[in-house]
Amino acid sequence: MERALAGIAVTLGLALLAPPPSTARAEEAKDEAKGGLTVDVQFARELADRKPVEPATSFTPGKVYCWNELKGGEGEYTIAHVWYRDGKQVRKQPIRAKGKKWVTWSFHKLGAGSWKVEVQDSSGKVISSKELTVK
Repeated sequence: MERALAGIAVTLGLALLAPPPSTARAEEAKDEAKGGLTVDVQFARELADRKPVEPATSFTPGKVYCWNELKGGEGEYTIAHVWYRDGKQVRKQPIRAKGKKWVTWSFHKLGAGSWKVEVQDSSGKVISSKELTVK
């Protein structure tokens, strides 16, 4: 009898530690929403009306914008623009976004070299990346 009661107590304790099924499903849905995020990445010297002007992937030294159109997001979330020069990370810029469609950007003053910007989700997973050169 004592052994049976101990087994029931352990089972109840484990059940209390597990999240309710509805919470687990909500977390799965949240992860799926992150997985559905798509990103358009473009580089430009300037923006007008929240869009890149004359997008390119080759520039002379100076200020360059990394522009994004995010689609498929859910609620409020954070992405990051991670800038690399010749394979070394030089900047990580967190950016807050909201909703299913969002336009955002960051900029950096670039010197000569091979550059890349990764767009990462809040866990550091690379959603998209694009390379550019500065001569």
